[in-house]
Amino acid sequence: MKCWPVIFAVCTLSSSCGQSPHRPATQGQPVLKLVRQAQGPNANAGLISEDKLYGVETVPSRRGKDFSVAARTQHIEQFPCSRCHDRPVAQMKLASQAKVGSAAAHWNIRLVHAPEGVMSCESCHSGSSPDALQSLRGESIDFNHSYELCAQCHSKQVADWTGGAHGKRLGGWAPPRVVANCAACHNPHDPKLKSRWPAIAAKTKGLSNHE
Repeated sequence: MKCWPVIFAVCTLSSSCGQSPHRPATQGQPVLKLVRQAQGPNANAGLISEDKLYGVETVPSRRGKDFSVAARTQHIEQFPCSRCHDRPVAQMKLASQAKVGSAAAHWNIRLVHAPEGVMSCESCHSGSSPDALQSLRGESIDFNHSYELCAQCHSKQVADWTGGAHGKRLGGWAPPRVVANCAACHNPHDPKLKSRWPAIAAKTKGLSNHE
């Protein structure tokens, strides 16, 4: 009779291992796929979180080969910029001023990032190639790799972001490692995070020991 629990456990494991690795999770459980690996000392090496990253467009990181970065261009409402910026900015400003009551699209953005004498729009945006950013040396930087622009001045923060101590990881702790870009949390024009009240968790009946 003592063998029954062991037999039951073996049968349970056999039935679960036979399930499709792409079967969706139920009752809010995370979706994880079990990958068979011939070797590896890490007991968690077979768990990956690709299914939780469904729909997230990524680009390989330029700061390391072991992680990817969530793309930014799909979240920019007015991208590509060249749809409107078909002329030099100076000409577009003159044309806008000539029309009484015309809206100046995002030209009223206030730059609260560095002193005015240190930083301007042209510090990051190229006047000749609006669909890309530019470094302090005038090199073109894709919007999806805007962290390279931030790294010019915020080297310590980007080093922590590269190592995983700063920023937000998407999908879960299991590989593949995908992280959010700097601009996903920080407004590039006003990057300092605003103070806010702590979130108050909703009171759930039955979870409190003091009721």
